[in-house]
Amino acid sequence: MLTRSTRADAEAYALSLAGRSRDRLPVPWTASPTMDDCAAFCSHVLWGGKPGPILWVDNFKTAGDGTYAPGAGDLAPWDVLLFDWEGNGVGNHVEFMVADLGNGFVRTFGANGSDSREARYRTRPKRYILGRFRPGWSAALVVPPKLPAPIIDQEDDDMLILDNGHGQGLLSGGKLTSIPSPDDVRALRKAKVKVAKVSPEFYNRLRETAK
Repeated sequence: MLTRSTRADAEAYALSLAGRSRDRLPVPWTASPTMDDCAAFCSHVLWGGKPGPILWVDNFKTAGDGTYAPGAGDLAPWDVLLFDWEGNGVGNHVEFMVADLGNGFVRTFGANGSDSREARYRTRPKRYILGRFRPGWSAALVVPPKLPAPIIDQEDDDMLILDNGHGQGLLSGGKLTSIPSPDDVRALRKAKVKVAKVSPEFYNRLRETAK
């Protein structure tokens, strides 16, 4: 059974590991400085243990406590995405889905990427998605309390970048409507859009109100 049975619980735990890497042991998902641990990271977040029951990318296709679907046509936040860099039908890498950016790319969170081994946000092309594993989240989700309006005083600004310490989101009309790519953030800063630093807890509550 899933150790973290709600999406919010899994998300909060995964983000709490941001910046940690097998290059700087100990980390809770592996004791090895050499193992290919992207699957171990996602497995640990969902099932706990050290490192978790799934240590190989393609094993997410037949994992219990969830469902697998090929392709990139049905994605939801905190699905486990299987990537096939070589186009041969064999998974090479897994990361959690964070958001579809609507431009042929998705925002992800995971460990042991080709760019760095740290657990952190990344932007990936959708064309490499082999499929997704969707955990069987508990139906008894806790509805977060509504936040008072206005949540943040935006004065005369139409948009505001929120920095939660791990990534940025775009606040528009009092709601978090998208998670910009690094290039988007740079463009918004250049356009004089203001930046506000918020706690990860506040950021996650705000995002829940926009669903």
